[in-house]
Amino acid sequence: SFIILLVYIFAYNNIYSQDEDIIAKFEARTHFYKYFTIPYRLFIPEEYDSTKIYPLVLVLHGADVKGNDNLRHIQNTRMATSWADPINQEKYPCFVVAPQCPLHSDWTSPPQIPVTVNYILDLLVTEFSVDENRIYVSGLSLGGLGTWHLINLYPDRFAAAVPMCGVGYPDDVDNIAHIPVWNFHGQQDRTVTVNYSRDMMNAYEEIGHQVVYTHAHYRDRTGLPDSIIEMHIKAHSHLMYTEYARKRHSIGAQFTCDYKYLFPWVFSKYKLQTDAIEITNLKSYQT
Repeated sequence: SFIILLVYIFAYNNIYSQDEDIIAKFEARTHFYKYFTIPYRLFIPEEYDSTKIYPLVLVLHGADVKGNDNLRHIQNTRMATSWADPINQEKYPCFVVAPQCPLHSDWTSPPQIPVTVNYILDLLVTEFSVDENRIYVSGLSLGGLGTWHLINLYPDRFAAAVPMCGVGYPDDVDNIAHIPVWNFHGQQDRTVTVNYSRDMMNAYEEIGHQVVYTHAHYRDRTGLPDSIIEMHIKAHSHLMYTEYARKRHSIGAQFTCDYKYLFPWVFSKYKLQTDAIEITNLKSYQT
């Protein structure tokens, strides 16, 4: 037991040390709009080349790190740093922007908060070579609520969304059905009940959309083997739902940020645009 404890401590310290190095690469910035100043951190790909275009990931934190220090929200979990990790950047170079929600506010209210977050994206698209067809949003807890809210408020902005342990509203599904979503939740979440996520997936199914339940499906408690999950990733499945059995509200910090199938799924998504692709002279096809 003592040896196991030492191994755990060593592994934790090693990860913490690595994250400190990653955190140091996030540039501190602020944006002011209508009496609200939102601090945010920006990670720029280390070998940024303005002649190329890069995807961007917007990361929304949970309620416990609201404020104006512009640091704690990227320190408390790997919600932001996982995307900026050199291992992931090597394969998926991207911008990472992590705003910090002011005290006495959340990602949905007052209305200036989500509007300001959207303005930050507008500014970054202007300042850097960002692929506007590959802007993604992810959030945990309060950030999960913010993720659902932002894609409903700006349904033409995002190429994919990854809400975790968040509150969604089934009435919004018609408006956001075109946006790929991978939703995560813990079965025993006592902070935000898992029923919020289950209800969202049911709402998608009610309008005819297929949901891939990767594992811990609440109806049968069974899951898919990795080979089948990988098959769905390669098939560009539109809606994914992962419900962790016997896990609580901290699933984003413990499991999801470095889930091996999340990154290839996200970065394969492009914003759907009418008339973006035209097929001519099609004689045959193969599936």
